[in-house]
Amino acid sequence: MLKEIMLPENFKMNTRYPVSAGGVVYRINPYSQILICGRISNRSSGNETEKMMWHLPKGTPEPGESIEQTALREVHEETGYLVSIDDYLGTIKYTFKNHTHLDCEKTVYFYFMNPVSGHVEDHDAEFDEVCWVSFQEALEMVEHQNEKDIILKAQKLSIEKLENNHH
Repeated sequence: MLKEIMLPENFKMNTRYPVSAGGVVYRINPYSQILICGRISNRSSGNETEKMMWHLPKGTPEPGESIEQTALREVHEETGYLVSIDDYLGTIKYTFKNHTHLDCEKTVYFYFMNPVSGHVEDHDAEFDEVCWVSFQEALEMVEHQNEKDIILKAQKLSIEKLENNHH
């Protein structure tokens, strides 16, 4: 059983230590595939070439949500799939400057997830494209190394689960 990670009651989005949660949604069809989300960058800058930036689905908690609830809701909104949590993959941390130029350290909790129902066409407007790709394709397409590390963990877990199912 997964331990519920609860946020403090006074949790605020403008904190210096924001959190978010997401997942690696995994299926066999007939090969192992995961969902990644793409957003076109440089859209507003005119003459620069547009580039699709690929990410794992994730987002920030709403008041009163647990980390798991956030991951389930955000993945559903961003991918179009209702999902279930299979396992916990771990966290990534990164620093950035917020709109007031304050240094923030963000922690993102990631889960290994199974699609229950849905379709990529049902994803919200936050991303321009959502697609199923192989682990290898995802590793080549996703921009940030810390997300690649989560994808590698998910790949290892998927292999272990396949091996356990065949014994």
